Amino acid sequence: MKDLAGKFAIVTGASTGIGADFAELLAARGCRLLLVARTEAKLRELQERLSESARVEVQFLALDLGLPESPMKVLEAIQRQNLAVDFLINNAGFGAVGDFTGVPWETDEAVINLNLRALHHLTKLFVKHMRERAGGHILNVASVVSFQPAPHFATYAATKAYVLSLSAALNVELAGTNVRVSALCPGATRTPFWQVAGSRINWMRDFSMMESHTVAEYGIRLMLSGRPIGIPGLMNKIMIFSSRLLPRSVATRISGFLMKE
Repeated sequence: MKDLAGKFAIVTGASTGIGADFAELLAARGCRLLLVARTEAKLRELQERLSESARVEVQFLALDLGLPESPMKVLEAIQRQNLAVDFLINNAGFGAVGDFTGVPWETDEAVINLNLRALHHLTKLFVKHMRERAGGHILNVASVVSFQPAPHFATYAATKAYVLSLSAALNVELAGTNVRVSALCPGATRTPFWQVAGSRINWMRDFSMMESHTVAEYGIRLMLSGRPIGIPGLMNKIMIFSSRLLPRSVATRISGFLMKE
């Protein structure tokens, strides 16, 4: 369906996993794209494939969004072409599994810079851009661990709690405008994420694991609806609801068990 024909979207972390699926689904619906990620070769390959299959304009920007200057470079690329951005999908992010004292500070810093600071900066820049353009949608990819601490994955969970809180607050602030901010909270998803994080998949996570294409489809529907929070998958919804019924200390221990190697 070409129901997004003529619209323009930025997708970060677009080279693999959910980000690449976001790009594919948007292109199939006629949306023009700017793909942002670190790996130029993967971005170029995706650009060529989507341009040919979907017959839409696809640009890419090879950037390390963990660097302080990168979010402004994304905005400058848009301003040079005088483009109106209809959708921003802040998908870029990573985590490192391990005890807090065992994960090097440099790794934690990189997680915080990408998951939190880059997302915050891009959101701030493009909320302003969208308000000036009188409309737009931002989808921030959070996580099921946004709702509770995750021992052995503490820094990642803390950054995603920030993403959830920020997105929900902005959706209220922007009421009465044509700009909406939504937080997508997926659980375990079949992508290269877990290999990068240094985690082996245990049977409990594997049981509830979703395909990235399914998560991306849900995320696009959430974004277009303008709802503040969305949790894909029945098992993920049950897990989050159940954690609210348990004492926080018990829910945190369960979360730690799922992450511990």
